[in-house]
Amino acid sequence: RKSTGFRPKSKLFSVDSDVQGVTDIIKSEGIMTLAEYAMFQNRFEDALNLFKKLDTYQAAYNISQIYLLLAEDSDFISKLSLLEKAQDAITMATTRAVNVDNE
Repeated sequence: RKSTGFRPKSKLFSVDSDVQGVTDIIKSEGIMTLAEYAMFQNRFEDALNLFKKLDTYQAAYNISQIYLLLAEDSDFISKLSLLEKAQDAITMATTRAVNVDNE
């Protein structure tokens, strides 16, 4: 195999931090949209799994709402567990909202 001698000095396409940040935002918005769509279709497990991938107060709030919905149709023991999870999620949402306001 004959070498052409050409060696690039830098990558053809580099991703700087600004582009990476935009990419992360677009990915997060896509996950949020899919999670909301799953929630509205009553696919709560799918919605929970998607919302849990996000670190936003909106996602935590939606998680709490799903747990509240699931608790409505549950037996007493399951209801208590789901209500505790809802409370934890709403606490997380509040903490995240305060952190966003402080940034």
